[in-house]
Amino acid sequence: MAFNQKDAIDAARNIWSGPRVMEATRLNYIASAVNPRRAYSQYMNQPWSALGSGVPTVEMPKDAPQVMKNLAWKARTNYLPLVLDAFTQLAKADGYIEANGSPSSAWKYWQANGLDARQTGIHRSALQFGASYASILPGDTGPVIKGYSPRRMTAVYADPDIDDWPMMALDVNGPMLRLFDDEMVYYIGLEQFPVSGLAAPLAVRTEGMDWKFIEARPHGSNFCPVARFRDRMLLDGEEQFGIVEQLIDIQKRVDETTFGMLTAQYYAAFKQRYIIGWIPQSEQEYLESAVKDFWAFKDPDVKVGEFTETDLTRYIDSKNSGLSDLSAISQLPASMFNSSTAAMRNVSPEAVASNDAGQDRKSGEIKTSLGETWELVLRTAAGIDGDETAAADTSSQLRWRDMSTTSPGAIVDALGKLKQMLGVPVEMLWERIPGWTDQDQSRAIELIQSGDSIDKLVATLTQQAAQESQSQQFASDGGGQPQ
Repeated sequence: MAFNQKDAIDAARNIWSGPRVMEATRLNYIASAVNPRRAYSQYMNQPWSALGSGVPTVEMPKDAPQVMKNLAWKARTNYLPLVLDAFTQLAKADGYIEANGSPSSAWKYWQANGLDARQTGIHRSALQFGASYASILPGDTGPVIKGYSPRRMTAVYADPDIDDWPMMALDVNGPMLRLFDDEMVYYIGLEQFPVSGLAAPLAVRTEGMDWKFIEARPHGSNFCPVARFRDRMLLDGEEQFGIVEQLIDIQKRVDETTFGMLTAQYYAAFKQRYIIGWIPQSEQEYLESAVKDFWAFKDPDVKVGEFTETDLTRYIDSKNSGLSDLSAISQLPASMFNSSTAAMRNVSPEAVASNDAGQDRKSGEIKTSLGETWELVLRTAAGIDGDETAAADTSSQLRWRDMSTTSPGAIVDALGKLKQMLGVPVEMLWERIPGWTDQDQSRAIELIQSGDSIDKLVATLTQQAAQESQSQQFASDGGGQPQ
């Protein structure tokens, strides 16, 4: 049953002051850890102070010398965006395939909404915060699919571990709000919206704000059309925390070690001399003493000595220890953090593959979870557009782009052997070709139907791969590009 104006405002207010506020602290914590300069730009002249929980920085007295304050700012070596990049860059959807191997008609909604590029934001928010959202609404030319960060949208579920669709969802875009339920989208405006403060767009008090009902539009579905993306599927009330939150404390430790190393490097990386019982009488005498190779004093009580320079290797070892923990918990290769460059020398290909195995397994789990939600989104878009066949097709699967670094020649050779030695139909092998999209596969089918044989197509691909391999070998031997 649709809300009246008062009930819609009350529902939006309850989500705002309830679940949204409860999520605010944690989401701000993660956002500031990943990008502290952006989240706290107004405090960039005070990088040494504690700017709030979750900021990966070091703490020191406010009356510390300016040099140390500057070193504390430089000590921030944030690896958290790298962790996000490493998994987001592997999650690129490249097609939607029916059970018979042909492209699904629902893929056109992906292309129409520019999701080749926009999928990155949805995936990145899901990995960073543990969840992100997409709305599926009717549009003038077809279904409109739009992604949201959980800092902008808050969804409320009857059973958050099992339900595909929420009971309600609130989208907060500055002073403009949209409330989704199972029948309508309600548009609400806020007057006197507070824009100051670090977390104002995410969670602020509702006192003093004037809530104005603007309009309500039916969305045509019998459920709240907001899909939730998660980095993994959890049950029994387990907390959804993404891949960043558990790494923040380790990142802080790396920053603290880096700060200690920079401080030692600045103050004690070189030997320092001292004199007890003598004080220069002028600046010139001080400068002369600073460059002397031989010192002599009449006073027998004068003592001269030196402090040994600080050994920075222990700081480096400590930092590498933190990066090793970061590598283990994130399941990324240690070489990605440059923490064991020497140990990675002369490593066999089998050892390299084993080193990447953790990342591959975790990436596979992430893509499985994200893929299920994308399939739900595309089926919903097909239902909105009246394509009942695609809407009811639960056997189609999302196809992920092959991001492996295996040489094209080796891949084509393996695919050719699968066809020749095991009799695998070549149509099933096309989707294994790196860089091939559904459009490429359709084009290949058209070429075959026009008279080109399958063997000729495979031979052409093999020849192209061989030429590319020969060209790369020629260049690596110092010959440049072959003429």
